[in-house]
Amino acid sequence: MIKKNKTRKISQNDKDLICGTNVILYKSFQKQYTYKELLNFNNSTNKYYENFNSYLKEPTPKPCDNFYQYVNAYWNKHHKITLNTYNTFDKIQEKVYDEIFEIYKELVETSSTSKEIVNMKEFYDSANALMTPESSMININNYIDNIVELTNDPLKNNLWRILAMTCKNKIVSSSGSPLFFDIKPDEKNTNTYSIYFEPIKHLFPIDFFLDVNNRELNNSVSDYVNYLNTLIKTIFGDNNKLGLNGKDYIDVLREIALCFYETEGDTNDNTLTYYKLNTKATYTYTFNFVEFLKEIGFNTIPTTCITINLNYFKNITALMLKKWNTDKWRNYWILIYVEQVARFTNKWHTSGELLFSKFIRGSISEYADKVRAVKLMLIPFNNLLSRSYVAKYKNDYAINYIKFLINDLKIVLYKNIKKNKWMDAKTINYALLKIQNIKVIVGESSYVIDDPDINFINNDIWGNLIRIMDWKINELINLINKPVSLLPTVDWTQRPFVFIESQAFIVNARYNRSTNSIYVPLAFIQKPFIDLEESGIAYNISNMGYILAHELLHSLDITGSKYDLTGNLKDWWSNNDKKHYLKIQENIKEQYILASKKDKLEVNLTDISISENFADINSIYLCVEYLKDYQVKFEVPLKLAKLILEDFYIFYANNMKEKILNKRMSYRILYNPHALNQYRVNIPLSRLDTFNAMYDVKKGDGMYWNNKYPFF
Repeated sequence: MIKKNKTRKISQNDKDLICGTNVILYKSFQKQYTYKELLNFNNSTNKYYENFNSYLKEPTPKPCDNFYQYVNAYWNKHHKITLNTYNTFDKIQEKVYDEIFEIYKELVETSSTSKEIVNMKEFYDSANALMTPESSMININNYIDNIVELTNDPLKNNLWRILAMTCKNKIVSSSGSPLFFDIKPDEKNTNTYSIYFEPIKHLFPIDFFLDVNNRELNNSVSDYVNYLNTLIKTIFGDNNKLGLNGKDYIDVLREIALCFYETEGDTNDNTLTYYKLNTKATYTYTFNFVEFLKEIGFNTIPTTCITINLNYFKNITALMLKKWNTDKWRNYWILIYVEQVARFTNKWHTSGELLFSKFIRGSISEYADKVRAVKLMLIPFNNLLSRSYVAKYKNDYAINYIKFLINDLKIVLYKNIKKNKWMDAKTINYALLKIQNIKVIVGESSYVIDDPDINFINNDIWGNLIRIMDWKINELINLINKPVSLLPTVDWTQRPFVFIESQAFIVNARYNRSTNSIYVPLAFIQKPFIDLEESGIAYNISNMGYILAHELLHSLDITGSKYDLTGNLKDWWSNNDKKHYLKIQENIKEQYILASKKDKLEVNLTDISISENFADINSIYLCVEYLKDYQVKFEVPLKLAKLILEDFYIFYANNMKEKILNKRMSYRILYNPHALNQYRVNIPLSRLDTFNAMYDVKKGDGMYWNNKYPFF
């Protein structure tokens, strides 16, 4: 039995206090702090004030020129970036996984004879040990024999068998399958499941391999080729009879990437995100849906499926039909499998983890073996472990605070839209309706589906993962055109892999456009993101308040604004409003372009990046409006009101401090949808009248921005 942490009951007085938002439940700290200080005196108070005195002596940029540096210049100068540097989210996430591991140990100790717990232990042991090279070699050789046999047979139907083999294994298909097959809620009817065919997914965005003019990215491609060649040498030694090599792998990726840009007839519409295909029209698309779906496991072939990019779908189908069984493509099919098996094999996985960590964040991003094993265990035992985590760590006081806070932020956004001057009345009314209907789920485990009843083997993590994927695809096949039932979903593209959808143990909040809902996991409701004991309103709004506002604004960003109040893909904007909204987007782009040019850096202008910038700008405005309402409501003295806003700005800038290895700067800019944190601070603040007045920002100052389009 899991021991539960004691949680405080919520009285009406408590609720009234929480509604006030400025909640501090004071806890004495001196006794514990002083005891530690006396044990380690020279490294605590003295060191802090040595740094403080040093800080006072160093020149600081003016807040009106670069507020991010005004707050973070000292940290930036003295903080050394290392390959084992985590950000705050990572540190707390690792702490949560440690807590889940303790829950696992308690379950094993108290319920050791339960079939479910015994099975969970078998799975954990396999995830902790990983595969031996000898066991993985058996899997690889069997796979190679299968691919070679299929590619040597001239029957073209074998293409659909190979593609289905690749797509059924989500780990492999997320890492280079030319088409990504999925079964998920239909975006125009999110209450039912449909089949989706999407463009290739890869750890690196596919145009990464086409940008031949970017030296940094080309060097990274070279590093990737060297990694693949080293991996091939490690696995096959001198027995590489097929001539597997990294260069051929990259050549095929480049052929696939061109399918996004080559035109075919009237299908050159890369903005199309929803196109329904008739599975019986094989000759129209030259894609054999029947053969492919039979290989996936369908007994009855659905009449329709969906693609998000028709141009790519037609081009990649033509390319595969032409080249699927050439030597390069045969080796490509093999390598995307081999690379993923290596990810779960002892002695083979470490070089990949280090390489990809450097690419992605300039730091080692794989956790310890124990934490990786816990993450893997959360896939088949998601329901059990999520419910156990919520039962043990649920904090009703903090959960209620979050519920009140996010509803207050919704009210502020509602009020701002109500006063909007540039949207038509019909658009305003629907936007208000959408905001009103945003569902808020806080601190709960949202999964209701039972964990799979699978017999796992304690020394076969690869086989165990395949068993899970086979179970899941069978579950999803049975759900086609039926009501949605939440299943734990993993994005294997990421290194390390990440959970998507709503998970109680994830340290971050998320807006889901398909359900028009915001989910705040229990794991996220803790320090330093929220502090109801020792910090005040400016701290909490700059942390949790900002993140909640940011997610809230995604309901109206470039992508979110295309979905209705129930989460279905629907156009509800007037033509005039679309034109004006486009001007706002262009204005945002312009400011980020100018800031990047000034620093001689590249800029990410994709829709997803502009959406993140939009959410940053409007969420900061929303938070400031919230604080201003708070100050008026409680008649805060003007001097103190100024200090609260200043604290908010400083806390926010401090939260955003980051350092990036220079040689990975292009990757960070071009393939992370969020702007550099310096811009995430300076650009939103530069658009605030209260900020400009407080720091006397004038034309010519670095924080000056004249073209201020109205916020929502």
